Amino acid sequence: NAGAIDPNAVATDGELVYTVHHETNEVIAYNLVGSVQFRWGLDQPASAGMALVDGTLAVLFQATPYQVGIYQPRTGALLRSYAALPSVEALAYDGTLLWQLGELIYGTDSGDGHVVRTLPNAAAGCTYGGTGLAAGPPGRLTLSCTNGNWYQISATDGIVLASGNNDMDMLGLDAIPPAYFSAAFSGAAVYGLDRFMQPVWSVSAGASDPNGAASDGRLVYTGHFSTQEVVARDLFGVERARWNATLTGLQGMDMVYGALAIYRTLTAPVIQFHRPDTGALLRTVPGRLSVEGLAFDGELLWQLGNAEVYGTRPSDGAVVRTVPNPAAACSFSGSALTSGPPGQLIAGCNDGRWFRFSSVEGTVLATGHLWPVMYGLATLRQPPWKVFLPLVMR
Repeated sequence: NAGAIDPNAVATDGELVYTVHHETNEVIAYNLVGSVQFRWGLDQPASAGMALVDGTLAVLFQATPYQVGIYQPRTGALLRSYAALPSVEALAYDGTLLWQLGELIYGTDSGDGHVVRTLPNAAAGCTYGGTGLAAGPPGRLTLSCTNGNWYQISATDGIVLASGNNDMDMLGLDAIPPAYFSAAFSGAAVYGLDRFMQPVWSVSAGASDPNGAASDGRLVYTGHFSTQEVVARDLFGVERARWNATLTGLQGMDMVYGALAIYRTLTAPVIQFHRPDTGALLRTVPGRLSVEGLAFDGELLWQLGNAEVYGTRPSDGAVVRTVPNPAAACSFSGSALTSGPPGQLIAGCNDGRWFRFSSVEGTVLATGHLWPVMYGLATLRQPPWKVFLPLVMR
């Protein structure tokens, strides 16, 4: 239930879902189990589209002239506004451009709305020329219509790459980020995975030999074995930062209380904690021998060893708990580790096998095979739900 009549657009950051309502002229935010978290009224009529843009909420108004208002998403404070393109029905942000769905699809500067790129509108034959627009997977846009038709197009030239019909009246559409991320050593790629550990998109890792992955829910970090650097990308695949450090023997990484923990081998194995934005070294603790992956579950920093997985204190590296390594039969005894649902970990192998297991006693709860080989795994740290979130009006 959208909580008010005439929901006309939807946007999500993977934690909250926002809807805008044409008749009541308000924005409502829900968590991912559907409970209203807050709501606020808009200062202009005829709201029609919305998108989250770098921590702000862009709302499209179809009054004359069309406007885009930029709001603080939790309070509704208006930060600025500018003119939209005519006859626009929906907005989507891909990390670089704010796309506007009109007679054409306009890629605009999110700061002032000037047009940077235009694409043909694959949904031009639909009512209103399409009513929903989402950015994703990387390099693609997805359009939706009130009759259930949808089109996935290239964000470079507008070529239709896929299409279908899901029998829903989609007045709005947004993309929820993947649940997990995998770093593939061969091919130097990063894969976004759904909650079933299947790939939904991939991008270049930006450097050779990615051997670890981590995410803070906003950015995905990969650590690179040969070049000894860390590359950060947003959830649209756009590179946001990179830095070099002495990372000889990098074998795994994860986020720990806002710091990027990296396992590496010196004369003795250590875990280094770095500032994720600059690479500044914050502190170091001892690591276990022959570790191939790290995973932080909110309490313990787990280290993937040969026969066991060690649950250690992030403060000093001391072992608190051990469980059997379900990937022990794989090459390197597994090559990736991440936290799963509460009380669970996921180990991955360089042949694509993965094992989800209890972090209490090590019982294997699920297994599968992922065709991208895994040399790093990361959890988005937000509930893994469907990749696309349609707004349906019945």
